[in-house]
Amino acid sequence: MKRVAALYDIHGNGFALQAVIEELEKRSVDTVVIGGDVVWGSQPRAVMDRLQTLQETIKVYFIRGNADREVYEYSQVGFYCKSDDR
Repeated sequence: MKRVAALYDIHGNGFALQAVIEELEKRSVDTVVIGGDVVWGSQPRAVMDRLQTLQETIKVYFIRGNADREVYEYSQVGFYCKSDDR
């Protein structure tokens, strides 16, 4: 029987993600679905690095959340501040 885990709303929390991944490894999970809102938070690089490493041993599927969409959109147009926004 396949074991599937669904992780949602990580929000850049690398410490919590690591704790969850350790539990997944104990339970021999075959597939992980990441349900969005991955990087918007305090440790975005650590979270993405850890998820990329996880993909080496477990099948991982990503669903883009609203925060992920915003990060992507900002990356396409760049961050800026108009003088009247201050």
